[in-house]
Order: sequence, then structure tokens, then C-alpha cells
Amino acid sequence: MNANSRRKRLTDQGVERLKYDSKIAPKNGRLEINDELCPGLILRVTPKGAKSFSVIYKIPGEGGVTAAGRLLTGRQHRVTLGATPPLDLKSARDRAKVILRAASEGRDLRQERIVTHIQRHQNTFGRTFLRFIDQEIKPNVSSWRNVERVLRIHALPHWADKSLHDIRRSDIHAILDGLVSRGLRGAGSEVRKHLSRFFNCPAGHFKFLRVWSVKFLHPRGRTRDC
Repeated sequence: MNANSRRKRLTDQGVERLKYDSKIAPKNGRLEINDELCPGLILRVTPKGAKSFSVIYKIPGEGGVTAAGRLLTGRQHRVTLGATPPLDLKSARDRAKVILRAASEGRDLRQERIVTHIQRHQNTFGRTFLRFIDQEIKPNVSSWRNVERVLRIHALPHWADKSLHDIRRSDIHAILDGLVSRGLRGAGSEVRKHLSRFFNCPAGHFKFLRVWSVKFLHPRGRTRDC
């Protein structure tokens, strides 16, 4: 815990009324109040009066293990939760508790979010499309060139650099609806069929893909799940 921080049970009214006080502020110029109700949650006030919440924590095991098997905590980490306003005290406490609970279990949510962020941007439709064709379609579909051509023409231009996790049902519907509105019902049917296979391909190959239920317009104007 920061030696310069003060302890106080924070309240909404107290946070709103709190002013910067140079007499009690440390040399670095930032006043910090540690919430007694949620130890680890910090309210920081700058000399200009800007207020923000952050949470500080340590991870058991980061500092090694003693001969007796006791986990040693490593260095202190800090995560900025956001400025207040707009972040209110209850939301700040809720977010802090999630981070602190994970830390007590030996997990650092900062690192997990970094890994998730990297995975999201690595697993783009364009990159996965190539693996899908090579690993799933070429070995199993004799007319694989047609599958590749259909998706390359009608899906790849829209989603080449888009993370798979960010593709929504509405994005699929937009492509299919566009083809139908242009009178390309046959192409739409092909796109629907191949996208359905793409988003439902075997977990052994593409375990990070989410299963989708793609709707397509019937000739009579009805929709169905496929």
C-alpha cells in the first residue's frame, strides 16, 4: 500500500465534495485516499482537482515460493479504473473487487486481457479463412475452389481484417440481405451454406470459433435457422 495514501470510508457525497489539499498531499502532488470499505481501491486527486479511481494489488506467487511452500507476493500493480465522474463509487468498487478477487487466486487480469486482445486481433476472418480452406475444405470437398471463390468474393472483402469475435449475426445478415436485394438469391444460398460451415467447423481445427445460427431468406419470404 502506498505510504502516502490515507484511509477513509468513501461515500458518493464525500467523493463529490473532496477537494485537493496541498497540506496533506505527498511530494508527488497527488492526493490518494484508500477506501476502507474496499481495501485496494484508491481515489486519486490531482492538484488541478481531477479525480480518478484505481486499484492496487499484489499477486501471490509472483515473488516466488519459500522452502516451506508459502507463496510470496511480487511487486505492487496498479490498474486505473477511470475518471470520476463519470465512473461512480459503486461501479469502481465492483470493478476493483473483480480484480482483487482474481489477484487473490493468483491471476493478473491485466495480463489476461492483453492475451485476449492479441488473440482477438490475430484471429481475423482473413487469416482464419485461409486456414479454413487449407485444413477443412481442401481435404474434404472436391469442389473446394468454388467454396473459396464464393467466400473470397462475397465475404472476404467485408471482413478480411475483422476479428472473428467481432463478427455479429447482423453482419452475416447484411451480406445475405444485400445479395437477395440484388437478385442474387443463388449466390446468397451458397454464401449462407459456406459461412454456416465456416462458423461451425470442427472444434479440433478451429476451437476458438463461436457457433452461429445463420438465417437466410426462403424464396417465399420466410426465414429459417440454419
